[in-house]
This record gives sequence, C-alpha cells and structure tokens, in this order.
Amino acid sequence: MHKYSTILVISTNHSHIRFQLFKRSINIQSKIL
Repeated sequence: MHKYSTILVISTNHSHIRFQLFKRSINIQSKIL
C-alpha cells in the first residue's frame, strides 16, 4: 500500500509539473502574439 501511495504522489507531481510547463508555454505564445 505504501508503495502505491508513493507512485501516486510521484505521478501527481509529474502532472503538476507538466501543467506548469503547459501554462508557461501558453503565456509565451500569447506574448509572441
């Protein structure tokens, strides 16, 4: 069970990082436009 929760936390952090990168790329594109 502990192993599963660790995997869950890692995947959540990973998706959060991807979301931050996604927002940043949108901000960059809007500045270019």
